[in-house]
Amino acid sequence: MATNTQAFFTVNPDPANAQNAMVPERAPTFLWGQGTPDGDREPFLSAQKGTLYSQTDATDDQCHLWQKVDEGNDDADWEILATGLKRARSVWFNLDNGAGTTVDDVLMKPARAALIVAARILYVDATTGTVAGGNAKIGTTLGGAEVVAATAYEDSKAVGTSTAMTIVSGVVAAAGSVFVRHTGVATTQAGQSVVEIEYYGG
Repeated sequence: MATNTQAFFTVNPDPANAQNAMVPERAPTFLWGQGTPDGDREPFLSAQKGTLYSQTDATDDQCHLWQKVDEGNDDADWEILATGLKRARSVWFNLDNGAGTTVDDVLMKPARAALIVAARILYVDATTGTVAGGNAKIGTTLGGAEVVAATAYEDSKAVGTSTAMTIVSGVVAAAGSVFVRHTGVATTQAGQSVVEIEYYGG
């Protein structure tokens, strides 16, 4: 999809003119046009955070609405407001693949910016023995933990149970990658798992 070359205000182009002097800053407004937001060009540049942009030529059956969420004066200031929650899941990890042995997988590479809102370890085979020495983490760099810090596996987990993972930062840039790294335990233990995320956008 091409970057926008012309956009138009849907309402008063300077809503500050309609505000009284007591308001703390300019109000957000509404824009519309064709193409994705161009963050370093007007009217996107001066629009207040919270401003909505309706992309009239977006792909059919996909979200057409963007919101300004930052003031970095670039395209990353604008995030698409997706309407549906999506999921991605890693390959199966054998927890007992060797103490300290790592396996990496790519969870996703979204074409557009995405926001990860939940992550979990899901056990697809019961864990036996002590597997808590192993862990999984999620990052935007290979082996990184920018999204989720290392989360230990749990002992004595039944098939279908899960371990919640705490989101550090769920922001994923357009065309960015999301990786999961599994670190295993000694081969005297047993169990298999996947790492699952839920996200908007992408």
